[in-house]
Amino acid sequence: MWAKEQFIIWVQSLAAKRNLSIMPITSKAELDGLHFRDGLILFHAEWSGYSYENMSAILTAMETHGPNGQAVAICWHDGFNPEEEIGTLGAICHGYAESVLLSDGRIVAHDYRKPDFEPFLQAIRGQP
Repeated sequence: MWAKEQFIIWVQSLAAKRNLSIMPITSKAELDGLHFRDGLILFHAEWSGYSYENMSAILTAMETHGPNGQAVAICWHDGFNPEEEIGTLGAICHGYAESVLLSDGRIVAHDYRKPDFEPFLQAIRGQP
């Protein structure tokens, strides 16, 4: 299990490799303080290979097809309790890089489980 500081350093190194505005988020209070209304919120679980794999595909879609200038908040799974996950995403996280795409503060697409993944990537790409 990562410590919070390790997570922050890892996300910062990831941000340096991508053409995206990526922020490490370690708690619900921190996310709420951003007043995040447009972009991607992704929950990463460092203990899950699926999280790394799905996150890579999601970030690539955001980088190549996503709306310009939208931020990406990568949340530290261990910094949120289940109620906070539900309040943020509408679902409990299970280590699959669960994510939501926001526009004007509303969830316009979500990725909670495997059947959601391709439609979620299509939503990021602006495809119906």
